[in-house]
Amino acid sequence: MTPKTHPTQPKAAHGLNGLTKRQRDVLDLLAQGYPNREIAGELRLSVSTVKTHVENLLKALGASNRTEAAAIARSLGDVSAEDLGSHSRIVSVDPFEARPAVAVLRFDTYGDDPVEASFAAGLVDDLITLLSKWRWFPVIARSTSIHVGGSDHPTPKLGELVGAEYLVTGSVRRSGEGLRITARLDAVSKGHCLWSENFDVNMGLLFELQDELAKNIVGKAYPELMRAEGQRSIGSPTENLGAWELTHQGLLGTDDRSRDGNERALDFFERALSRDAKFMLALYGRGYALYQNIINQWVPDVTQSYEALNTTAERALATDPKDAIGWYLKGRSEMTQGNYDAHRLLETSAEINPSFASAHAALGHVRLARGDQRGFDSMRLAARLSPRAYAAGLGFAHFIASDYERAVSACREALVTRPHYAFGHALLCASLGMAERTSEAQAERSRLQSYHPSFRLAGIRAMIPRGQTDIADRVVDGLQRAGFDE
Repeated sequence: MTPKTHPTQPKAAHGLNGLTKRQRDVLDLLAQGYPNREIAGELRLSVSTVKTHVENLLKALGASNRTEAAAIARSLGDVSAEDLGSHSRIVSVDPFEARPAVAVLRFDTYGDDPVEASFAAGLVDDLITLLSKWRWFPVIARSTSIHVGGSDHPTPKLGELVGAEYLVTGSVRRSGEGLRITARLDAVSKGHCLWSENFDVNMGLLFELQDELAKNIVGKAYPELMRAEGQRSIGSPTENLGAWELTHQGLLGTDDRSRDGNERALDFFERALSRDAKFMLALYGRGYALYQNIINQWVPDVTQSYEALNTTAERALATDPKDAIGWYLKGRSEMTQGNYDAHRLLETSAEINPSFASAHAALGHVRLARGDQRGFDSMRLAARLSPRAYAAGLGFAHFIASDYERAVSACREALVTRPHYAFGHALLCASLGMAERTSEAQAERSRLQSYHPSFRLAGIRAMIPRGQTDIADRVVDGLQRAGFDE
């Protein structure tokens, strides 16, 4: 069955054709990424005059921001270079701040069911809103994406039309008593599908679950997008890389949870911050890597890591208190010091960005430490949003609850993708010991010591956040049952 499509909207074309020569001059420079002050200098206008021109351009094109204005013009395939006069460079506009943009295209529906169409439209709007909350990639507004059709086969041409490197596409169709939603993320310039998954929703709970489904899709797709950005800059001389590329190289280094990878990552983050001291993603990466140093015994003295993590958190909050990152890092910092009032900080982070798996994981940990059983819900959500990153965190939640068998299963799942993760091995070993699976615990102890010969029981107090003495005692007990004798 052919997907249902919608007619292209012609309003923006009329707006473009009605521009004055001066407005076309401004649009040309805007499309090349010039800020208002530089446009004013190039055209010998005042900044306030340029601002007025830009505002009028956005109204004429029906755009909500500068990136969208350029993308709308590009999306109108019947607008030729002749129509644009001498300003045909608009067809090669760079994305916002030279970062690759993300666009969520219309989800295909099949047939004329108004329920499917309404659900698909609402889901697209929710996805755009949630992706925008990450604030790390420009997100093309829906008013641009409705100008293109055929979202079932993402292509470079489709990406060019909406001004995006990454496309989120999908479909909604009837499946038994419910709907099957298919979503995918593509890097269109390379023709790579980065992620794809099917979701089934019962018709009776359709609109009640729409918000949760959108969070799930964004939470799973975003880590793949971040990894793809890291891969894009591999092989380039690092002295030629900007803060954006250096940060993504660092995030790749943290991904395997190894000492060497983390050390390389910290170097990338420091170099990124030397280029842009207020780059929030680099601050997040630095704080995350410092936390990994603490919980994995990767540095001989964690005191400096505690202090550096708190400094990074304070810096992020001062840079942008509306970003979830600063609240998350401050919550992690307070948590490592044994302050479990940190749940308020982490709740704020999760409210700002509901798809931020790291915030949900830390919140779950703090809640469980406070005896709040909602911590399991937070940890499960984090593991669902980012299975690669937080399976071990879910294992720790089960360990806190003395459910050692489930802790074993979760830790083993975590180690499939991160076989050198010190905390994962230590927790698995302790869980096996506490579950009285002695021979398996001893075998796991041997693996832990081979991967991390410097691992010591004395370091457990640093791996377990301060204030959780009973939990640290049980971890030590489990490791001793496995044969650790110091």
